[in-house]
Formats: sequence, structure tokens, C-alpha cells
Amino acid sequence: MKPPRNPHVRLLTALLVTGISGAFSARADLIAFDSFEDYSTGNIHGQAGGTGWNGAWAVQNISGGGSGSATVSATSITYNHGGTTLGGGNSLQLLAASNGTRRDVFSTVNTGGSDFYVSYIFQFSGTVFTGLQALDSNPDINNDSIGLVNTNGSVGARVDNGTGSSAAGLVVQNTTYFMVVQYTGWTEANPAYSTVNLWINPNTGAQSGSSISATYTDSTPLDGHGSTGFLGIYFRTLIDSSPTVESVLIDDMRVGNTWASVTAIPEPGSASLAAAGFAALFTLAGRRRRA
Repeated sequence: MKPPRNPHVRLLTALLVTGISGAFSARADLIAFDSFEDYSTGNIHGQAGGTGWNGAWAVQNISGGGSGSATVSATSITYNHGGTTLGGGNSLQLLAASNGTRRDVFSTVNTGGSDFYVSYIFQFSGTVFTGLQALDSNPDINNDSIGLVNTNGSVGARVDNGTGSSAAGLVVQNTTYFMVVQYTGWTEANPAYSTVNLWINPNTGAQSGSSISATYTDSTPLDGHGSTGFLGIYFRTLIDSSPTVESVLIDDMRVGNTWASVTAIPEPGSASLAAAGFAALFTLAGRRRRA
């Protein structure tokens, strides 16, 4: 079949193919997603909603974290990203001091060295610390790669408990933000995620179009710091729940291997895109025949 000669048809065909291939590419790199809609409200421990995950959510102690609590809340948070509303409906609510909440995306630790990205929207109230840790075979809050929101409203990154980099005053209470965390820096000589990059409210489009809000790179390779693989994610929170209940709300969580897989939200529906595109092509073809 010869390509259409009408320049408008050629342009539409190119845009259609590019759009669909881009959508499939982003979805191919998306590993797991959770909107917390297919859960019962209440304790999230043992519940297994969402797609792409391995096993259920678990609330537990890892290296110094207390048992804490995490619930599925009917409280809704939303964020507008490029004209698309993220969130709404249920959310994950992290409560109590030293809370540890994890979920795996693989059955065994992935040590292939690929970059991993995690995105989600969040809102906090009170004096809270929330760290998002890349789980490896020996989870340790003191040594693993972590993106964090600190008690003074700053965001930061670290690969051990004693150092990090943050920019103060980036987030405030009772406001919803969109966060992206990248675990990167893996090399053959130093098989660990030695760099953590973090973005707050990134722009739409390519990764290069958004300024990093916080970053940290381990300056002493082979010192045992940095997650040495990727099994899943672990939230550790330090929350002052007295005299009032304080918490972190989280929604629209994505885990992927590329920036686009966790920020091109939602991925264009390939069926809808194809239907609209091909309908336009048929219309143009019909006009050409009548002409």
C-alpha cells in the first residue's frame, strides 16, 4: 500500500503513529501503579490492590522503625499535572511515630542496575518526616537510598543517615504536591544506587525540562552506602501524633524505569487515541475521494 499523498493525511498518520508508540513505550516502562481505589478503608496491612505489584502492603519495623500504622483513608487529595487531575477518592494515610510501610514490586531483588523512578502526590499536616526508601536485600534506613520530606518543610535526598542535600521551605502543610524520586548512579565498579534525585511539582514533558529540587551523590563509593538493588519501596515516617493527629496522605503512586513512565499521566488510552486518529484519517480520505 502506497503512503497517502495528501500532506494532511501524511501528517496525521505520523502524529498518530508517534502518539501511540509513545503511549505504549511509557506503559512498557511502567512497573506498578496504585490509586488506592480498590481497597477497603481502614488498615492497609495485607491489602493488595493496584496493578503490577508483588504481594500486599505490609506495615512493619525495618532497622529502627516502630510498628506504626497505615490506613486506607476516604480523604481525597488532588493535583493538576498538565491539565490532568491526579488523585481523588481514597488515599494512603501514614500515621503514628516511626511508621514503616512497604510494598514489593519484584519477587526477588532486582540487581540489574537500571534506574528506578517513583512518583506520587502527597499532602502532610503537622511536624512530620517521610522517607521513601529503595528496598534492597538488606533494608537499612541508615544506608539505603532515600528521598525525603523533612520536619521543617524541606525536601532532601540521601544515601546514608548522616548526610544529604535539601532546599528548605519547599513544601507547606495542607497543600498537595507531586513528587518524583529517581534512584540512579549504579555502575559495575560500585553496584549501588549512589545518587538520589528528587523533583517537586515537575513540569510536563522531558526530564531535562524540570529542575531538580534536591539531589545527593555518595562521595565515598564502595563504603556500603546506597541501596544495592531494588525490590520495592518503603515509607518510613516520624510523626508527632500528640496533641493532634498528624499524618501524610499519598495517592496516585507509580513505579517505573523511565521518567515518562511515572510522569506522562495518565498514559494516553491507545484504543481511544487510535479510534480518534483513524476516524480522522477516514474522514480525510473520504474528502479526497469526493474531490
